[in-house]
Amino acid sequence: MPTIIRIQYPAQIPVLQRVIQETYLANFSHYWFDGGEMYKERISNTAHLEAELANPNSHYYLIYLDNGEIAGFMKLLFDTQVHGQPIHHAVCLDKIYLYPHLKGQGLGRMSIDFAKTTSLDASAKHLWLRVMVQNAESRRVYEKVGFVALESEMLHFPEMKPEFDGITTMLCTLE
Repeated sequence: MPTIIRIQYPAQIPVLQRVIQETYLANFSHYWFDGGEMYKERISNTAHLEAELANPNSHYYLIYLDNGEIAGFMKLLFDTQVHGQPIHHAVCLDKIYLYPHLKGQGLGRMSIDFAKTTSLDASAKHLWLRVMVQNAESRRVYEKVGFVALESEMLHFPEMKPEFDGITTMLCTLE
């Protein structure tokens, strides 16, 4: 059974940076004119991650396989408002990136189950996320585990290829 461990200390940032950079580029570099370098740097630079780890509502997790190999990472944001909706005190599944060669093994579903349980433990009634419109594989997984699409919009990143510039907000009501 895979293990999910929260990153809490600045000393853990280099491992988190490596996993963010590798998993993001492996999955989404083709979305960008620059191969994803600008966005990768934005989400994985040391100052950004230090600030994120200092925020009590921002939690990063590494996902480990039984053999100790890191399969990817996940980021949850607690006590948020659902994007574009009047729903407060929700948890946002802000990021979940797995290494492509490990997809299809149930790690995404297991990580989402972990996010749901963690959200309920924090007394949240909703878990939400945003997924790229072109990422049909992930959208199907989210729908299978109870998320429903609310709205889609354009991101307007000039570095992003126009055919990939769309994102959908999805919501799961927790019970």
